[in-house]
Amino acid sequence: MAQQTAQARVHERRMAQWNAQRIQDEMRREQERGYAQQMQRNAQQIQDEMRREQDERSAQQMQNEMRRMQAIEQEEHQWRVVQLEGQHLQNEIRRVNDRGAAAEREENELLSQRAEQFRREQEAQSDIVRREQEERDHQDAIRYDQAHLAENAARIAQEAAQVQAAQAPAQAGQLDQFHEALRQQNLPLGRKTYQEPPGRHSLGPMNVEYQHCHALHWDSEKLTASTLNNKKFGQCCLQGQVDLPPFPPPPPPTLKSLLSRISSYSNFFREHIQQFNAAFAFTSLGVKIDHSVTSTSGPYAFKINGELHHLSGALLPAEGEQPSYAQLYVHDPMEALNIRGDHNDNLLPQIMTELQAMMHETHPYVPLYK
Repeated sequence: MAQQTAQARVHERRMAQWNAQRIQDEMRREQERGYAQQMQRNAQQIQDEMRREQDERSAQQMQNEMRRMQAIEQEEHQWRVVQLEGQHLQNEIRRVNDRGAAAEREENELLSQRAEQFRREQEAQSDIVRREQEERDHQDAIRYDQAHLAENAARIAQEAAQVQAAQAPAQAGQLDQFHEALRQQNLPLGRKTYQEPPGRHSLGPMNVEYQHCHALHWDSEKLTASTLNNKKFGQCCLQGQVDLPPFPPPPPPTLKSLLSRISSYSNFFREHIQQFNAAFAFTSLGVKIDHSVTSTSGPYAFKINGELHHLSGALLPAEGEQPSYAQLYVHDPMEALNIRGDHNDNLLPQIMTELQAMMHETHPYVPLYK
């Protein structure tokens, strides 16, 4: 009995220990579940905090972006306002300039009309004077041409006699050529003189302009190194190595008309061209002339001894002497024209007047003496 009681007590004690252990395990599991839930709640809270902070940062960024966009829009609006104001100011300036330009154009047109009217009056007056002068000059030219024609007729008759005298040997030579041709016709074919048959060969137009010196060439003259778009020539400027000077300008209309027989005074001017040239020269010719051959018969010969040079004196003449050469360009044009006329009384004053006006208008050295 006692043994059963002890065993029952041991069993109860074991059951109590087992129950206590089970209760402890239950409490541990409950505690662990509580810790896990607490950790989940803490993690959820942390995530919620992070989400709220992220949302707050996103909202702040959006607000900052909106403020930046608003600032940009405000700056663009201010820039557009400034542009509109500048455009308006430019339009105002343009309108003011247009009004000033219109007024200036009206004033210039009025001045041009007055100048044109004055020019027409001057031209009308000059035309009257010129027509009167041309009529007088025409009469003088007719008288001169009549005398010149008489001299030419006598010279032509003399030259015709000389030509007839000179043609006699030529006619004899032609007769010899005729006899030689007959002799050639009677010779056998193998003994006849060979003659190249006459023919025509054309090189084409000379229309290829060289890019360096602008000289005109035939296309066949190009070098072998030429290409279709880059043709090279070696007979003008050595492919740009030689710098050729430009063409001289054409002579003034006054001089051109006198030299090309357009003017009625052309014959007189060409006959006395050396004297006209000396009348308007700036310097004199410094040379020792050999007169032993200048006055002989035959073609005119100009023989000198020593060196040829030009003499240029002072700008003012010596006391008691009249000005000459470059000294005349310092004086008044009318006075200079009178002095030239006194020294060359056989020259037509009309030509002297035109040549002096041409020199004062076109010669580069004349302004240096004024």
